[in-house]
Amino acid sequence: MEWRIVFLVCEVFFIKHCACSSKLSPPRRVNVRSSVLTWDPPVDHTGITYAVQYNTTLSDWSGVYNSPQRMFNFTAAAEDFYGKRFRVRSERGNQTSDWEMSKLVQCAHLHTCAPIIELKVETDKVHLLMKHRDQSVKEENGRHISFKPLYWKRNGTKNKRVFNSDHLVFKDLESGEEYCFQVEYLLYEKPHGKPSREVCTVIPETSKQRNWRVIMFGVLTLIGLAIVGSFLYFFYTHHKRIKALLQPPLDIPEHFEEFLFSDFPQHPAPHPVTESYNFVSLVEEVAEDQDRRDLENDVENASST
Repeated sequence: MEWRIVFLVCEVFFIKHCACSSKLSPPRRVNVRSSVLTWDPPVDHTGITYAVQYNTTLSDWSGVYNSPQRMFNFTAAAEDFYGKRFRVRSERGNQTSDWEMSKLVQCAHLHTCAPIIELKVETDKVHLLMKHRDQSVKEENGRHISFKPLYWKRNGTKNKRVFNSDHLVFKDLESGEEYCFQVEYLLYEKPHGKPSREVCTVIPETSKQRNWRVIMFGVLTLIGLAIVGSFLYFFYTHHKRIKALLQPPLDIPEHFEEFLFSDFPQHPAPHPVTESYNFVSLVEEVAEDQDRRDLENDVENASST
């Protein structure tokens, strides 16, 4: 009876050993950095492929990768995996390994990591609040990471400031103008990640400017009322004279009287001129008689001498 118990124990041990030996080893050192998931292969990685999944919720997983390559680059959709977690396992035929989990995907793991900014606008100044999406960037890079605020007037050039704090106050902005703000990361004095979203706002006027505007408006209003009142008083005291000056004259002008009532001069109608066809011949006869008389006078004068 004892030999049967020993035989069963050996059989169970053998089956368990066979089952364990047929199970694959999982990948090692699963790591996420700069939107790339990497891992090291197991000891026996001949003919191994790797499956990668990420958690869509706390308990649901979705496959995103299956390949013999030991790297999954999710740069094209980096923002979609922020706050998620990956898991990787080895596969060969019907054999699979256990899942190996990655760390939570944080801002430090994304090449698209960008600061978050908030604006607080007051009557005399503007507060720019800058913060990390999470603390992973600061924890990984320490003092080497800094903010570079950018601000510019609408349709103007960008002004840059390197600032190590997370709170910046602007007091020298023109009131009534629209300004835009943006923040970039600097890692070792070089741009890192991508800029934050642009936030634009109209700068309100200061209390001093508002007081001056109210005072000037009041002074101009008083001056206008004084001018209108003076005109009204002048019209009231001299309304009869003004009315007489504005009345049109009742006499008809002399040139109108001459035109309307004087007699028009009557001129005799000109007689028609008749043409004489003997006019030229008459001139010729007069000329001949005159020449004859001159000739006779010359003869008489000669004879008398």
